[in-house]
Amino acid sequence: MNTQKNPRSAAKKQREGNDGDDKTTPPNSEPVTTGKRRRLARAFSYPLDEALRKKDEPVRERFSLLKTEYDTLIARKEQLVDQGVDVKKRDLVRLGLQLLNDKTDGEILILLNRLPKIPESGKK
Repeated sequence: MNTQKNPRSAAKKQREGNDGDDKTTPPNSEPVTTGKRRRLARAFSYPLDEALRKKDEPVRERFSLLKTEYDTLIARKEQLVDQGVDVKKRDLVRLGLQLLNDKTDGEILILLNRLPKIPESGKK
């Protein structure tokens, strides 16, 4: 049973667009701002926009290296700078983590056993 008076006009509206007949958006709605998106995001369980997704934030961490390891890091950095690559020490450490992700657990254990121990400092 068709409840619409004129089925042709309904089909025509679907082809041409809704022309404001969309019930999900109020006719005189204000432009959606970032603040409004955040308020709406709290009400819904999924993010409304890619910009609202939590970004991976940098974390500050301090750690110790042996002098020879540090010298190797600096030498590799200088070698890359001489080749015209703008690189920082942190980028080389992050690269090492990426390479470590490709290793299996057994390979990582072997590498850890070969790694010289760093004496613990009394500071915390």
